[in-house]
Amino acid sequence: KSGIHEETFHSCVWYQKHVVCEPTGTTLLHFEGSDFETCVWVNGEKAGIHKGGYERFTMDLSDLIHAGDNLIVVRVRDSMDMRQPRGKQRWLEKNYKCWYVQTTGIWKTVWLEFVGKSYIRDLKLTPVMQDGKIRIETEIAAEHENADRSLVLRAEVSFHGKSIGVTEFGFHGTRATIEMSVADPNEDSFAWSTHAW
Repeated sequence: KSGIHEETFHSCVWYQKHVVCEPTGTTLLHFEGSDFETCVWVNGEKAGIHKGGYERFTMDLSDLIHAGDNLIVVRVRDSMDMRQPRGKQRWLEKNYKCWYVQTTGIWKTVWLEFVGKSYIRDLKLTPVMQDGKIRIETEIAAEHENADRSLVLRAEVSFHGKSIGVTEFGFHGTRATIEMSVADPNEDSFAWSTHAW
């Protein structure tokens, strides 16, 4: 989110930020939204490129970032080409009917995350209302091939600060799925505050 509030079209925008850190394990740079072609450099070295303006994506900076001061540079290119997915962004100078202001560059939150060599790469929580359960689907990134055999995920369901249930489960490969109850045994209600670590 640049905060510039510039509504005219730009085919290319640049960002840079100095980050002082003490990285251990894996360093991830997350983008919630950046329109359209995003290229990242860390300390002058290319980290990666991503195309698409409406999906979140992550770049692993572990091999490029170091202890102390780091310079992260981001270039985002956009186009008025009608073949490029653009949602309802306008191509005219002014808003027209349901067509609104163009979005170019970083338009959602960006953040650095420092995790271990093995970490949760993806987590999806799906309510199974008819059974009073929640389905937990997770994917891990493991430090080495066999690390997943020793990793255990612990999940806790709480309701208004009160623990409803705790479960632990292991992995077979890099993905695991489990369903656990979110029904409060003392109440006729469900708990939807779920924490996994």
